[in-house]
Amino acid sequence: MRWAWWAISAGAALIAASQWLHAPSVEYLVPLVVATVSACAATTVVQPAQRWWAAATSLLLAIAVIIAVPAQHSLSQVQNDWDAWRRRASEHGLAELRRALDHASTQTVFAAHDALSAPADRAQAFARLDDDIGGPVERGVVLFRGDSAFAWGGIIRPPVDTTREGLSVVATSFYLAIEAVERHGADRAIAMTLIDAAPPADTLSSPLARRIAAGAGLSGFTFSPAGEPSKDPELLQYQIAGMHVFDVHAAPLVRGEVAQRITETARARAGLAFLLALACFIIGVWRGTRSLTDRIAALAVGLACTALAPLNEYSNLTRLFDPAFYYTREGGPLTGNAGALATTSAIVLLGILAVLRHRARHVSRWAAAITVLLVAGLGPFLLRDLARGLVIPMNGVDSALWLIWEIPLFLAAVTVLLAGSGAGAAMLGPTRGLPPYVAPAAAAIAALLAPIVWAAPGRWPWWYTIVWIVAIGMLALSRRTRYVILSASTVAALGAATRVWGRTARGRV
Repeated sequence: MRWAWWAISAGAALIAASQWLHAPSVEYLVPLVVATVSACAATTVVQPAQRWWAAATSLLLAIAVIIAVPAQHSLSQVQNDWDAWRRRASEHGLAELRRALDHASTQTVFAAHDALSAPADRAQAFARLDDDIGGPVERGVVLFRGDSAFAWGGIIRPPVDTTREGLSVVATSFYLAIEAVERHGADRAIAMTLIDAAPPADTLSSPLARRIAAGAGLSGFTFSPAGEPSKDPELLQYQIAGMHVFDVHAAPLVRGEVAQRITETARARAGLAFLLALACFIIGVWRGTRSLTDRIAALAVGLACTALAPLNEYSNLTRLFDPAFYYTREGGPLTGNAGALATTSAIVLLGILAVLRHRARHVSRWAAAITVLLVAGLGPFLLRDLARGLVIPMNGVDSALWLIWEIPLFLAAVTVLLAGSGAGAAMLGPTRGLPPYVAPAAAAIAALLAPIVWAAPGRWPWWYTIVWIVAIGMLALSRRTRYVILSASTVAALGAATRVWGRTARGRV
């Protein structure tokens, strides 16, 4: 019972977390916090054998809460007090820009001064200047010896001005930069750091202001010539050596875009902790009990989280969750993308393995025979329907995309085939049936026939499905040996590879 309290609390926290990821709001955050606190408290009374997994699950849930609470607070501020949030964001962004400009000015002067000590050999001088210029800020330096440029490094957008001295600002129609000029006898070194760029030059360069704006949650900064002194906190009047050189206004994002960015960032960070917590939860339940009911309940929590979590929202991180590359409507959110199908198939496969270990010998022969007929007769058509969710992109299929399709289909196929194999063993008995290598051999023959009998624009003859039905039937009627999972996996892998190949070939045609 002490273990059950932790499992119930952690399961409730996982479901609440998936709901919060789907639609961040206080009504889902409060149950998540309460259930997480309960799970952490219940971890202390779990037996030592299961305590590590329970502690890992509770810790990961706590991390998700730590990420979710400030994100929810920021969302509430954006939605309820937008003016105050915009003002704070502008002031914070301008303060960050001031610090970045001060640092850039110091580094620009240092780059110019250091360039004067470049070697006399020109090749070595080029290498020296290239080594001095680096980092995320776009900076360049030119070393003049006599009346010509001797060596240079980095990128310089505006034209250099050798008539100036010290630190100054260079402004053109498209670029704004800080320039430092250092002299030593007949040698002159000019370093320049790009501050801002106007369209369309901003797409060709990496100005300092754009990087600061992205980090501060702003759409950008507006630079203008130096104006009258002002105490406006939303205005930065930047000075160099006590001279007012330009003014800067922050350009905040619109409210909807700010809320979307906060939500996406929180989902990406909390989603990773949530995924790891779900995996540790299932393992912890498996280690904590041998009860089939409890284990199936844990898997039901996993399926519920898969259905509730907004997996499509992670499509900007990986194609695994992008419905533009895989989508089938038959399973709803459980098959809405390749990642959802893979997760669903893995959870169901774990449930099938648990059932086979506990209940296969108690199944009646009539029920087992019906299951075998259903698996053998409908298995190829189920795999065909799942393969129809593949969407072939116009730029072709690479190996990573092939695996994104192949692995979920394989997991779905092996789940169905193991169910048929378990039913066949219950029908025939543990010592009767075909050798375990017969079904993989038949599946290999069917897979080898696929490119031979395939006809454009992408179909197989009517009798080809019967070959796969025979192979699946042979697997179901195989003897129950230690190689049953290997046999089922081989047949599933060949079937999934054949279906993916057929869909990609049809897409190319």
